Amino acid sequence: MTRVIVATVSLVIAGSSVAGAQMPQQPSTTSNCAQMVRRIEQEVGTRFDPAAADVKTKLPEVAKECQQRDEAQAQQHARDLLQTLGVTS
Repeated sequence: MTRVIVATVSLVIAGSSVAGAQMPQQPSTTSNCAQMVRRIEQEVGTRFDPAAADVKTKLPEVAKECQQRDEAQAQQHARDLLQTLGVTS
């Protein structure tokens, strides 16, 4: 019985690794800017201090800059907000 279970699990693992090797890699569809916005949202979501409240009010501005394709400015603004939260990359 144990041999049957081990053999079945081994076949499943081998099959999934072969299937994974055949799948082409998808290019990343999220920009670095959007990832930073999500990271800030995650950090702010768990905090209830004045710095987090300040960042919450400024985050829509960063998201707007991302939508306007001004990624360099948005990333700098996002780094500043992370620094306000005391988060180091």
